[in-house]
Amino acid sequence: MRGMEDLAVDLAMKDTVTRLARLILRYTVSEPPFEKGSHPVRLIHDLTHESLAHMIGSTRQVVNKHLPAMHREGVLDSRSNRLAVSNLEALKEQAEAFLSHDHK
Repeated sequence: MRGMEDLAVDLAMKDTVTRLARLILRYTVSEPPFEKGSHPVRLIHDLTHESLAHMIGSTRQVVNKHLPAMHREGVLDSRSNRLAVSNLEALKEQAEAFLSHDHK
């Protein structure tokens, strides 16, 4: 029940980039970092953009827009088709971004 409640709140209150950041953060291995400080993403690292979109209640096109932007910003890195987090602090900021938007 708690998981369903969290999903309903996410869908109603958070934008898609925040939901995507929260999903990636949930599956990021925070310690120990590997490969020059990047953090591996487990379980969802090889899912299709369509699958990721379903997990956050969005569409593939939206995820296709957000993931490259996160790469350009230096938050994510994908080597050998494996998703990794390059900047864990920036990802955490994106995952919590909706809070700051509410107070402006």
